Amino acid sequence: MAFCTLIIVQLLNIFNMTKRQTSFLFNGVIKNPWVWGAIVLSITITVLAYSVPSISLVPLNWVELQWPILFGSGSLVLSHILKKMGFAQ
Repeated sequence: MAFCTLIIVQLLNIFNMTKRQTSFLFNGVIKNPWVWGAIVLSITITVLAYSVPSISLVPLNWVELQWPILFGSGSLVLSHILKKMGFAQ
């Protein structure tokens, strides 16, 4: 579960690169097709890693996968809240 959380946090961390003055939905990072391609490629590699038996990763069911998604997106939301409050750049 920690491995999956780390992957999600790292994939969502790219969206923290925006400046405080820019909108979350309308910025250069969101519009960059290379960012989306890298995210899709990373998710594909992760899914393939789970399917290889010799790597021996324990697959997570949907209930277990909700925690990494919650913590990963929570860090993104917290970062943007801190930016809007003026505590981060």
